[in-house]
Amino acid sequence: MYARKKVCVLKVEPEDRDLERAVLETAESLEDQAALEKDLPLIQGALATDLVILSRDDAARRLYLRAAKQVARLRPITWANPVTDRGLMAWLRREAEIPSQLKLGEDDPV
Repeated sequence: MYARKKVCVLKVEPEDRDLERAVLETAESLEDQAALEKDLPLIQGALATDLVILSRDDAARRLYLRAAKQVARLRPITWANPVTDRGLMAWLRREAEIPSQLKLGEDDPV
């Protein structure tokens, strides 16, 4: 990917401790906290770029949907599963408006 110049290296802000703390405080267990912490770089990347995450990890998506109820900065993020979310590939091809049900700030679609 590097040789074909398909990788874009982003300069992002140093770790946002306030965001991290707010997200981790939403965990209901140590297991949830570990899962949230593991995927926090996805969230930080989405916030630094186009606000979109494509991931097949529906368990993490559910955790972040719950966290978004308390952490407003998560709500504009779109988290979609490229395997199970119907119509996603067509949306990506035509770069259409993001369906609201894919945003973390909406009710749990999973």
